[in-house]
Amino acid sequence: MDKIMDAIKSAELAPETDEQVVQRLAALSLLGYEKQRDKEAKKLGVRPTILDKLVSSAQKEKKDEGATGGIVDIATKLSTFFHDASGDCYATFKTGDHEETWPLRSDGFVDWLSYKAYQETGSAPGDSVKAAAIATLRGKAKYEGDKLEVYMRCAPYKNGYLIDLCNESWQVVHVTSKGWEVLDNSPLKFIRSSTAKPLPMPLCDGSDLGLLWKYINVAESDRTLVLAFILESWRPNSPYPLLFITGEQGCGKSCTHKYIRQVSDPNTIPLRTAPKSVEDVYVSAGANHQASFENMSNLSAPLQDALCSLATGGGFAKRKLYSDADESVIDIKRPIIINGISNSITRPDLIDRTVRITAPLLKEIGEESALEKRFKADAGAIFSGLLNLFAGSLKILPAVNPATGFRMAEFVRLGEAIHQELGNQKSFTEIYRANRADSLALAIESVPVIAALREFVRGELGGKWNGTIKNLKEQLERQPHQSDGWPKSAKGLSDGLRRMAPALRSDGIDVIFEGHKRDGNHVSIFAREILSPNNLHEVHTFTQSVQAGQETTSPKAECERVKVVNVKTGNYSCGSDEEAYGKGLLL
Repeated sequence: MDKIMDAIKSAELAPETDEQVVQRLAALSLLGYEKQRDKEAKKLGVRPTILDKLVSSAQKEKKDEGATGGIVDIATKLSTFFHDASGDCYATFKTGDHEETWPLRSDGFVDWLSYKAYQETGSAPGDSVKAAAIATLRGKAKYEGDKLEVYMRCAPYKNGYLIDLCNESWQVVHVTSKGWEVLDNSPLKFIRSSTAKPLPMPLCDGSDLGLLWKYINVAESDRTLVLAFILESWRPNSPYPLLFITGEQGCGKSCTHKYIRQVSDPNTIPLRTAPKSVEDVYVSAGANHQASFENMSNLSAPLQDALCSLATGGGFAKRKLYSDADESVIDIKRPIIINGISNSITRPDLIDRTVRITAPLLKEIGEESALEKRFKADAGAIFSGLLNLFAGSLKILPAVNPATGFRMAEFVRLGEAIHQELGNQKSFTEIYRANRADSLALAIESVPVIAALREFVRGELGGKWNGTIKNLKEQLERQPHQSDGWPKSAKGLSDGLRRMAPALRSDGIDVIFEGHKRDGNHVSIFAREILSPNNLHEVHTFTQSVQAGQETTSPKAECERVKVVNVKTGNYSCGSDEEAYGKGLLL
């Protein structure tokens, strides 16, 4: 017992730490502090002015803790908090006669919270108080809130789709095969960026889709491609296409680009400058429903790969700080619109996702301000026409046979439904196939070594060549060529051939990689004559006895539908490139 009492006395007599002294002084009244100020400063070994700063800081921290708790209480009383699958945190609160949902770190939520704190306390909280409150609320959202999905501009819902009008009332349009209606309260969680602009209020009467072509300069044959892009941009459960608007100077590329954006995903900055890095692409796309860039005259290989991932779903990650191992991840899928004069899309995998529109030269150019004024007057009728077309196409869509042989099969199928709804007798599939073939042909012309290979194989070698890739590079370098973009090694040529093999195949040239032998990596190249389906031509074929990846070069009369080998089984079948691609048969 004596030992216990001695321990208690020892603890009671233990000297205060410097922090405890400051905290004790901070709790005193102003008069009480003044009486002890000089004595305590001397004990601590600091000047009285230094002690004043320490005590003032401690008093502010204590005050901020109380203010932070008060703000958290206000937010908890007026909001519900939740998180998504990525762990990002959100708040939904009622303002006026509608509900709004914002990320906790967004200006939309912070501004609302500051205003509510001002209403309750008579003063706006400081930045440090707001930061501490947000940190606390993020914990509540992440560990106590539900996990819910959030959407930007559009969402699938009950056999149809919701389109966020992004107006001040936070209304949405519900589109189904039976029609469309405006809902005052969204059944799903939508967020919006600070640059998102409202879509026009749709009209029950007076829709006029034909007015769209007053503002979008595209050939009549390309119009349904544009319409399919717009409607597909509202279907987030399908892979998104990339719309590439090209043409010479003076054809209204940027204007056409802007108005396509403004009828589908309006924004205060509808056209963004060309991104310089992959990170720029994802950061811009992460804050907007559509990724929209202009003057894309040159697309590097990494940027083309990034656009591929962005269209069909992918992510970008980087380390948050150099001092830790945490990653900052952006995982999104977005419809993409770009424009440019030159053909900047050269990779076949991106071409497979691309709809290329060439804007015809304008006969006259009017004042942009007058055009904008007319557009504002027509926007409601145009948007209503698009909604009517969307609903009609959704009604027809179940009866449309699934498109096969295309990477963007859902897009092609929707295009066929659009054609039927509009009464267009032409095949959307054929229009899209021709568009893709033209893009692949332009891609070949845009890569010097591939263009040289095409001429070399067809012109001088009777349509076939076999040997090492190193030897092929030496042969091609004997031909007149530009040094820009020319591969510096055999490996560079091999990589280029693998990348461009689909484009060459569509142009009638098959590239078969035979693997490594004693003298290097071998490749066989065969040129086929592209004729109409009713004509015959000589093509190389594969036999059933051949091993995977090997071939015979004996010609055989066949129709245009080429024979392709299944590299896993060695079997071959007859079909178009698109059909073979869909079956996974092409090399």
